[in-house]
Amino acid sequence: MPFEEGPFGCSIPLAGPNLLHPAHAGHYNNSPSANVIRDIAPKRACPAFTALFDLFKSPISAFRLVRRGPNSTYELHEDTDRGHDVWRFQVPLISGPAAVICLSNERFIEEGRSDPDVYTPEKFRQRFVPHRVEPLMPGWIYGFNVDYIHTLHNGEDTDRVTLLIDVLLGEKGLAWWRANSSELLITPVT
Repeated sequence: MPFEEGPFGCSIPLAGPNLLHPAHAGHYNNSPSANVIRDIAPKRACPAFTALFDLFKSPISAFRLVRRGPNSTYELHEDTDRGHDVWRFQVPLISGPAAVICLSNERFIEEGRSDPDVYTPEKFRQRFVPHRVEPLMPGWIYGFNVDYIHTLHNGEDTDRVTLLIDVLLGEKGLAWWRANSSELLITPVT
């Protein structure tokens, strides 16, 4: 499935609705699905993605590849449409040091969402104090709470491709992640 055929023209949902939490299986980010996680047609299943899917012991609400074009930034936003206490885990697959996640400790902004390509890391740092601006390097798993205002800036000259995993952690899941993640957990700044 090409990225252009997925949600927003930049996403490939990988898990079929039968594998996702029932409250989220119909979310627009999950359709249409490439069904490569334990697919009923074994030739289409992808063992590496299946292993990452199985790593999480809490319900998964989305499991997808996302492509961000070069030298571009998402709008400022929060993702509470997925429900509260959904944590986003990212596994950058193609990325570089100029691709950074920008996290605030704000849950709302007056304008709701900003326009895309407005908030460079520098402008983000000026608007949100405190803040975190972190490069996300390929091959690592990073996590943060999508209830807070955030954006991603791809300052690279090439596309950035990331596996996004949205998980309903709850207290037990969050405790498991903290116990197993060391410094990889990105949390809102306090």
